[in-house]
Amino acid sequence: MIVYVRKVEPPTDFSVSPFTLLTGFYLRGEEIIQYNNFDEIGELASQDIIVDYVFQMQHIFNLMNIKVCPIDYPNQLQKFYGRKIESGTISQIFESKTNWNVFIKPIADTKLFEGRVVRTQKDLIGLNVTYDYPIWISEPVHFVREWRCFILNHHVLDVRPYKGDYHVQYDPTIIDAAVATWKEAPSACSIDIGVTADNRTLVVEANDGFSLGTYGLNPYQAAVFHETRWREITHSYFQDHQTVKVHE
Repeated sequence: MIVYVRKVEPPTDFSVSPFTLLTGFYLRGEEIIQYNNFDEIGELASQDIIVDYVFQMQHIFNLMNIKVCPIDYPNQLQKFYGRKIESGTISQIFESKTNWNVFIKPIADTKLFEGRVVRTQKDLIGLNVTYDYPIWISEPVHFVREWRCFILNHHVLDVRPYKGDYHVQYDPTIIDAAVATWKEAPSACSIDIGVTADNRTLVVEANDGFSLGTYGLNPYQAAVFHETRWREITHSYFQDHQTVKVHE
């Protein structure tokens, strides 16, 4: 097995997650090859793994005719959100002031713009998207602290803090209940949770397990986590193919 990792030196805030995975696979004794572009890989064998950013990983999956859709707000976790969340478009926010004071984030490309609370049209400046662009629209919630729960094969692998007041602690029974309820969860994914100003533990969002920010997850565990989801996603393709041609 060869693990191909996007070259990340020196590590930055943006590249620390691939670097963590590189470290984890190194600790496992795997052969690692770093690359600057996909043309350097050429041909990927069924036993090999790629570590890259979300957009680039989606490109690899597209080469295999695999569609991986975002899983931001699974229906099975509805009762854990503590707020109304619905899909819509940017135009809905522009049309009426009654649609303001909401939190929005992109659906199709989660990295296109950072989620934000819209109180006036000025808050939409710089989005650089069309009026019909699909977005999530939700009631704003003030989270005073947030964590990422890494879920591996329907069990909590670790819970890592990533924002907020260290004095605040979550209710672990909410995590356990959410994990048990999300029966359609991928083999490796995350449930981000937050504690609100009125001390409620809510699900912030869910995330797929590939190209996921590690937030201090143990490198060895991170490597197992990434490989598990990679194998699940690519299984259907490699059932019928031994290799895939990789190119930009």
